[in-house]
Amino acid sequence: MASTGNSTVWHIVAFKVNPTASAQQVLDMMEGLRGLRSLPGVLQLEVGVHDPRMYEGYVDRSKGYTHALVVELASPEALVNYAKSPEHQAVVVNLLRPVCELDTITAVDYVARKHVKSPIWCHSPHLISVVAAAAALAVGFALGRSR
Repeated sequence: MASTGNSTVWHIVAFKVNPTASAQQVLDMMEGLRGLRSLPGVLQLEVGVHDPRMYEGYVDRSKGYTHALVVELASPEALVNYAKSPEHQAVVVNLLRPVCELDTITAVDYVARKHVKSPIWCHSPHLISVVAAAAALAVGFALGRSR
């Protein structure tokens, strides 16, 4: 892999929880995903539930996606190690697949050109990139479904 200097990698996953999943299954899935924060190379990790009542007048463009995972990793190599780790594989097989609609799990990965040490939820140049990537993910998914 090409060297990326001080660049980081953003791994963004959107998925739909099956309506038949129990509340406990969903909680276990989210805790399992949060547990991946301890993997080597993970700089930040957030998992959350889509809230269609975000604010008054909010236009829901989620296309039915219910949850998202956003991970900042130290390098492309860290992403490879994260994806292949036994911990990640166990979460996917044991907690994510039994709860999610499998054909809706969608991921986007990209290299950020500058490393910003502020948390993802703070105002940073990367927040705009994350939002843009999520929008591109939704548009790409919609276009793929319309074919």
